[in-house]
Amino acid sequence: MRMRTICMSFVRRALNDQRGQTLPFVLLGMFAFMGVAGLSVDVGHAYVARGQMQGCANAAALAALPHLYNSNTTTTTTSSAVTDAADALSCSSGGDNYNPNLPNVTTTVTTPCINALLVTSTCAKTNNIPNAVRVKETAKVPTYFMKMLGMNSLQVGATATAAPNGPPSTPYNIAIILDSTGSMNTTDSNCGSVTEEQCAMNGIQQMLQNLNPCTVGGSCKYSDAATYVRVSLFAFPNVDSTTLSNDYSNSGSPTGQPYTLPVIPTVPAAGVQPSGYTPVQYKGLGSSSTKLWTGTYQITPNSADTTNIDAYGFTSGYHNASDTNSFDPTSILVKVLGNGTLQNGYMKEPSTNYTNYGPKGGANSGITYFAGAIYAAQAALLAEKAYADKIVGQTTQNVIIFVSDGQANAYSNQFPAYDGAQSVNNNPKTGPAIGIYDMDQNGAGVYPATTDPCQQAMIAGQYAKSQGTRVIGVAYGSESYGCTDTSLVSTSTIQTLIPTFTTFNISLPSSASSIVPCMTIENIASSMDDFYAESSSVQCSTKGTNAPMSSLAAIFDAITNSLGPGNHLIPNTLN
Repeated sequence: MRMRTICMSFVRRALNDQRGQTLPFVLLGMFAFMGVAGLSVDVGHAYVARGQMQGCANAAALAALPHLYNSNTTTTTTSSAVTDAADALSCSSGGDNYNPNLPNVTTTVTTPCINALLVTSTCAKTNNIPNAVRVKETAKVPTYFMKMLGMNSLQVGATATAAPNGPPSTPYNIAIILDSTGSMNTTDSNCGSVTEEQCAMNGIQQMLQNLNPCTVGGSCKYSDAATYVRVSLFAFPNVDSTTLSNDYSNSGSPTGQPYTLPVIPTVPAAGVQPSGYTPVQYKGLGSSSTKLWTGTYQITPNSADTTNIDAYGFTSGYHNASDTNSFDPTSILVKVLGNGTLQNGYMKEPSTNYTNYGPKGGANSGITYFAGAIYAAQAALLAEKAYADKIVGQTTQNVIIFVSDGQANAYSNQFPAYDGAQSVNNNPKTGPAIGIYDMDQNGAGVYPATTDPCQQAMIAGQYAKSQGTRVIGVAYGSESYGCTDTSLVSTSTIQTLIPTFTTFNISLPSSASSIVPCMTIENIASSMDDFYAESSSVQCSTKGTNAPMSSLAAIFDAITNSLGPGNHLIPNTLN
């Protein structure tokens, strides 16, 4: 009986005892806490991995961008040069940023065309030429605690897109020489079916859009130390300087003039400011014998806009003060070239005014001579460099960008004539640039002369190179004919102008009659790395690293990239 009582008492106490009832809840709470902690650890690990992968993607995209235009890259096929450069800095196995904690990273590189980066065109109109590099890093990050829920890994990804833009790392003085003869009036089906002239202007716009002139953003003036890009535009043939304003207004075409021959510039003595390029004056003949003509190659004059254009015709005020992604519509350079509002620039093919100087038709006749334009640009660059070096406080780099089909076929009757009685200081090498030219004074085919114009242009380019100027040559629609050279100019003759001269980039053929336009532009360029050919150009050599490109837009993107602008990352959402 007593034993039964004790047992019943124990059972009642056990049933009535409240101690330990929270234990199940504690156990459930512990499991929940450990689950949340485990989830936090796994998600945190994935978050850290994503940050590491984003850094890899950023580095890979920026590293690959310089290779975007050095090979046949399209929006559907990315070249090995681009992918190799990206892989080298990726998180993938073998990359410099490989992390053993991320053993299975996959790197995908694409080269899109982004409409938002184009100024006056669209990707469709430029054959979808790539203008950016996009790198995507993906990986499956292993989990630790979430495995208990059946999740063995988390998918993690990071994407970066890089494009050229911003100020370059080196301050530049850039003289752009644009062919504005009649041959540039041909329609280019690879450029939205606009004329080659307008296509070239669109390409220049795109380049300037991506070459921010200011190191601190916004706008800057040529007199500011923060200005890293100064630009002047030259064109051939000559135009009458009194009608030049028609190239940056909408009041008609400038009046064409015979080709003139500026003085060959020389590097001045230390501390001496060179005078720059002065439009050539010459006396008329026949009915206009008393008139003093002034022919100029420089389209951005040094007196039309003293706010933005300096004394040597260079400007940096082409970007909008409040928006560096748009142009300043009041800039003369912008008016000449056109912008997003104007669409087409005002620059026009010169009208005819060759009354006493050879065949009518002027530019439409296809007559071309461009050695003088190169020497004019070089003279302006030497003066601009001496000025800019002081303003910026460091050494600036001179650059000529020469865009043409490469024909040089002018004869003596396209120049101011010589009658034997009025020859006054008529040697552009030594005398003031005024008077009537005796184009027969030099029978060696070296500037100034009526013979061998293609070789004279080559020598002019190499002469600029010898003075430290980087000369970029662009062959646009170069044909298999168009050089009227009659003899080969000897190396010894060239060395009277360029003592350091040894050979051209492309060796000349055995006869002058075999010299072709593309060869001319190849030899104008400082090196084959500075030569670019649009795919419609023919008889270009295979020497050099730049393969023919399908559009002028791609060429100007490549030039922009070669100038080393501040390549930067852009939002991945741009398209």
